[in-house]
Amino acid sequence: MIYTARRTNKRFCLVVALLLIGLLLTGQNAYSSLNVTIADYGFSFGNCKRLNGVRLNISDKGLECVNGVNLTLWKPRGNPDAVINGAALGIVGPGAGEAINGIAIGLVGVKGGKLRGISIAPVGIASDEVCGIGLGGIGLATNEVNGFGIGGIGVTADRINGFGFGTIGLACDDINGIGIGGIGIAADDVRGVLIGGVGAACDDMVGLGFGLIGLATDDFYGVSISGIGLASDNITGISFSGVGVAGDCITGFCVGGIGIGAKELKGVFLSTCGIKSRQMTGFSMSGYNGVKGVQKGLTIGIINY
Repeated sequence: MIYTARRTNKRFCLVVALLLIGLLLTGQNAYSSLNVTIADYGFSFGNCKRLNGVRLNISDKGLECVNGVNLTLWKPRGNPDAVINGAALGIVGPGAGEAINGIAIGLVGVKGGKLRGISIAPVGIASDEVCGIGLGGIGLATNEVNGFGIGGIGVTADRINGFGFGTIGLACDDINGIGIGGIGIAADDVRGVLIGGVGAACDDMVGLGFGLIGLATDDFYGVSISGIGLASDNITGISFSGVGVAGDCITGFCVGGIGIGAKELKGVFLSTCGIKSRQMTGFSMSGYNGVKGVQKGLTIGIINY
């Protein structure tokens, strides 16, 4: 009797599982599903449009809204207006055209219009906007990051408001916060901290810039540190370089390990070998001080020309 009951239960579970799998597979082209719900609250197996609860599906198509947990096995096939509030979990990758608000985890990737909350994917994340934490094992590509954007290899974005980190590199138009590239980082406008493991390059920078080997900018305002070289059209603030600093106009306090060269120098300048300019106002001390034009201030060196 007991053995017969157990065998009957196993057969029943097998039949139910086969029915669910068949429903999931056959219901992908239509909005067919098996719903165990009361007023849209409960469980759903298949491709239902809206649900408050737990929803299991092979691949989403035409999804509108899920409040709860949405679990998919394959990538979505078109959900331009989909919104998931809660948790979006996927074997290949969850996706919602409008937004995922909460937790989004895909074993391959995560894709969404706006990702608000925590988004994690071993391969990559692609979205219009990341609000919160976005972690892509290989990379993260988005229009805007508001929070933390981290890519195992790299991060590319139009704007970062917060923290952006790429183990190899980071490319961004505007950074308001902290941008770090393990090897290099490239940006247009930076307001905050810019760090390149090898080098960093940007158009306009206000804040702290660091390049282990080099740092290149158009206009720099703040503190700049470079292991070998620093090059900029205009530098205003404090600048240090292990080898040299070069620019059109340097204003402030500048130290070049070997040399400093600019068309115009205003401030205090220190170097071991040489300092050259067309016009100098302030104080310079080096083995060689060469001013081809007007000098206003004091120069101390072995050779002053």
